[in-house]
Amino acid sequence: SAPNPGCAAGTSGASCEYDYCLGVVDEASATLANTIRSQAAGTSAYAPNSRCGWRITSTTAHVELKFTELAIENGFDFVKIYEGATAPTGFSLTAPAAEPKLLYAATGSTLPPKLVFAAPVFVTFESDGLGNTAVGATGDGGFAIEHKVAAKPADCAGDWTSPVANCALDHCTGESELVVPAGEAPPKYGEFSSSAGQSSEAATDYPAMTTCRWKFTLPDAASLKGLSFRAKKASTWKENDETTWNRLWDVEASGALTSTTDAVEIYQQGDDGAPSGDAVA
Repeated sequence: SAPNPGCAAGTSGASCEYDYCLGVVDEASATLANTIRSQAAGTSAYAPNSRCGWRITSTTAHVELKFTELAIENGFDFVKIYEGATAPTGFSLTAPAAEPKLLYAATGSTLPPKLVFAAPVFVTFESDGLGNTAVGATGDGGFAIEHKVAAKPADCAGDWTSPVANCALDHCTGESELVVPAGEAPPKYGEFSSSAGQSSEAATDYPAMTTCRWKFTLPDAASLKGLSFRAKKASTWKENDETTWNRLWDVEASGALTSTTDAVEIYQQGDDGAPSGDAVA
């Protein structure tokens, strides 16, 4: 049966008899914050093998999400935020015609700042059958998010369209897009980075279990023969120095990549807008 929308946050069942989340619930943001939770308040641990979803709409064009609690098994259990109202695969009886775009994923116990997204969004929570809190976390395991309507934030992303409308993170997340309008020439140079919002020199690390994408959308009429990618060497790079702009774009890793498990890869775009085939670099 369908989830009971009248259950308190973190509870579920036809009579709200379960003290953990279950199924997909529709949530409407308002001026005052509402809360979604992995389990009932005061419950020490969330349920193993959880699969919960919340479709969050707003009367405004944007919605604010604020994590007030976060202690989930790092790298195994995830809270994910997707663009739009479509449930991703595994959260509805039928698979979506196209997978919704992943905007942000949280794991572990580090609380992110307040995040603003274009509304609506679809939030999911999945856990495995093992640990039900974050290693080293104090207090109860689980998560809680307050959501409410939000005004459109000031433009903060520069050339790139950020998945997080208020650009509150100091690291990349989801898919960022560079769009060159028809009739305009693409910029001759630029950069993107795992340390969104700061340079690689200022960043000390990037988050674990992070997948970021940067998509170039260029007009067909652009007089562009190709794109050049080259890793940025922090010790020799000079900001606003034309002598270092001997390449069009710089793929930058904040700090150093873990050599055997972390990678920067470049793909061509398929007809469905997703990366196509094997990495070309």
